[in-house]
This record gives sequence, structure tokens and C-alpha cells, in this order.
Amino acid sequence: MEKFGEWKHVTQVMDWKDKGTATWTINVLKPGYYQTELEYSGEGRLVWRIDQKGGQVVQNQQNSSAIYNWQPMGWM
Repeated sequence: MEKFGEWKHVTQVMDWKDKGTATWTINVLKPGYYQTELEYSGEGRLVWRIDQKGGQVVQNQQNSSAIYNWQPMGWM
């Protein structure tokens, strides 16, 4: 799907392996602080890590659920 203007789209990542990664490139138009969120389901306690090219890292560990839920990950 092509993206135009401020449209939003969803990318789903499936069949995660141990130490697997997913990568997105975003263009930030205004400098500032941004809340990152993740919608996921799974089993057990999961550790999520978000890396930024400038070296900033947000890492969070949360319980998972069989139902998809939005979870705040942190500020970047």
C-alpha cells in the first residue's frame, strides 16, 4: 500500500525467533519527544527494545497476553 500525507498504516510481524529484529525507517519532521507504543500478543514475559541511530535506546519488559493490547514503550 502506498502512503500519502498523514495516512497511517499497520505492519504486522509474525513468527518471531529468539533475538529476532524488525526495522522501520521514519522521518521525524519536528524535533521533540515522542511516545512510542507497541501492540502485541504472545506468551510469557517479553522484552522489547527500540534503538535509534543517535544511540538512544528504550527497553521495556512486560507480561504478554493472547489478546492484542497496546502498551506504552517509552519516550524518544
